[in-house]
Amino acid sequence: EKAAVGIGQTNLERGDLKAAEDALVKAVAVPGAGREVFYSLAEVKNTQRQTDEAAKWYEKASATDPSWGKPLYKLGLLALDRGDKQNAARLLDRVIAVDPASPEAALAKAALDQMNR
Repeated sequence: EKAAVGIGQTNLERGDLKAAEDALVKAVAVPGAGREVFYSLAEVKNTQRQTDEAAKWYEKASATDPSWGKPLYKLGLLALDRGDKQNAARLLDRVIAVDPASPEAALAKAALDQMNR
């Protein structure tokens, strides 16, 4: 799993989205796939501007580890990009609640402050 995530992230950084996606799609099909694989595939989909698909994989990453704020933060940003401020605020608040010491919690607080201006 770590190897697939590493390969996916390397290919994503290189701009080879097809290779990144191929590696990660194989990894998510393995029973017991973990949060990092789901999150990494979501990042590829998000980079490809396939936001509905990205949201699906961010949600799977979050469901795998409900105390991880990183996918919730990305879901909040996707909601904000769609203009769904109410859902964005709910998701960003969840980031702060479930993962308060994370960098994403600080980013979520800043995004909420910006929304409330």
